[in-house]
Amino acid sequence: MHKQQLNKYFGASIVILALFVLVAALVSTTLLITKADSNAFLYINNSHSHLFNEWMIWSTKYGRDVFWPIVIILLFVLGGWTGKKTATVIAISMLVLIPLSRVSCRMSAFLYFV
Repeated sequence: MHKQQLNKYFGASIVILALFVLVAALVSTTLLITKADSNAFLYINNSHSHLFNEWMIWSTKYGRDVFWPIVIILLFVLGGWTGKKTATVIAISMLVLIPLSRVSCRMSAFLYFV
């Protein structure tokens, strides 16, 4: 029984290793799929309109201060029971994580110069 379990793990390890080699070969820069992947990436990223690009820049720049509070309020008002729960969880998360991120940035800067 013990040897059978070891053979099972050995077989699973061989399959995982083979899958790793396959994925590594697919993302290798020497294969044709890299060219197709690069073309698809450029097609998707160059297909945006100017308004959409400006909207994404604005929402990134002012996201935490303006965009997310509006989204949370709209979700709370228009989202029904599930929207109210989701908005509450997002609001509590932001109230906890924003001060923690500022403290951690200051601590990392302090530890860097020490």
